[in-house]
Amino acid sequence: MKKMLFFITPFLLSGTMVSASCTDYEDGSVISEAPRFRICYDDVCDETQLSWVCSNINGTRHQYANGWATDYTSPQSGEESYTVTWQGRTIDEEKHSRLSIEEIDRLEEFAEQSFQQTLFSCTLAGGENSVQVLYFSRDDSLTYAYANAQGKLELNLNSPVETVAYSPFAWDRGDITESVKFYNGDTSYEVFSTMTRSGFHLIGGSVGGVVVTTPSGQSTELQCDAYSVEPANVFQGIGRLASLKDENHDAFDQCLSSELSATACMGVYAAECHVNPNDEFDCLKAEQDRWQGVLAETLTETFLVTGGQQFSLVRSEDVERAQQLWEESRDFDCEISAWTNYNVLDGDLGKLSCLSDYTAQRVDFLRSMQSGMEFDG
Repeated sequence: MKKMLFFITPFLLSGTMVSASCTDYEDGSVISEAPRFRICYDDVCDETQLSWVCSNINGTRHQYANGWATDYTSPQSGEESYTVTWQGRTIDEEKHSRLSIEEIDRLEEFAEQSFQQTLFSCTLAGGENSVQVLYFSRDDSLTYAYANAQGKLELNLNSPVETVAYSPFAWDRGDITESVKFYNGDTSYEVFSTMTRSGFHLIGGSVGGVVVTTPSGQSTELQCDAYSVEPANVFQGIGRLASLKDENHDAFDQCLSSELSATACMGVYAAECHVNPNDEFDCLKAEQDRWQGVLAETLTETFLVTGGQQFSLVRSEDVERAQQLWEESRDFDCEISAWTNYNVLDGDLGKLSCLSDYTAQRVDFLRSMQSGMEFDG
């Protein structure tokens, strides 16, 4: 059970309020189940579910099925405030402390629940339509969901992960493209996501779309709107199918063994690991541990290079001292930027992401230094 005071609930459910958005769990436009809550006023408690939530830069409103509602107004609108209503009647501010809203974590029922992960999403035709590829862990299946601007589903296709047509990328190609194909009779819908790379580095986010092929063989490509593809890193989206189809697949190790830079592999392990929403801390910690292992190996290689270069201007003790200073700087930076740059809602998660990010950059730096010394030698 995760207990939350009502006035912080908007942030935990809706994320940062950057653009206006509403999610209605009662009109059939949302595939996932509505979040469930226990709401108590004094000693009177009731289990209910979220009816809808709307948020924008000025605030967030939540309506619960049993009649409770909360309304948060952000400082951007002029003055920060919290309002609670019951069946439309405003509850006095001095009584707010008597109210508690708890999100129900039914961990013992997780195996029976249909947990959802978004492997791909984007808008089409200037926001007139949207497409998603969703993974459901309960029955190990994928869903292709095509909706209109109002969020109403117009096409919903399902396929078991085991048999879905999945095309992984080839490391030796210039760009990284992954795709997954669904069938509606003899008509196919192939969702693709592409990242462009220059040398060892990825450039920006992803582009993507849907290729619709009719029984006659005629194909039409629907391009996603610019900057709308999520996740931006294909390894964290459609690329996860490689590990979902093969439990022994190690996307992190494969990425590091490729020609890509280490920073291009950031988040790959956590995305592959993060199936249960309650796993996020453990997955980020495991990824950070793996990056530490990669850094240790890279440092060993660097020491071998510096020690083996008779006329090298870089000494092993210089590298060791530089590493100590870098570690101190990284730790201080991540204490400061955990909240501001990585996770405004959870500093512990933000710090782990920061440590992994800095470590990946350090691996790239040391590899580049090795290449330079080997060339000079």
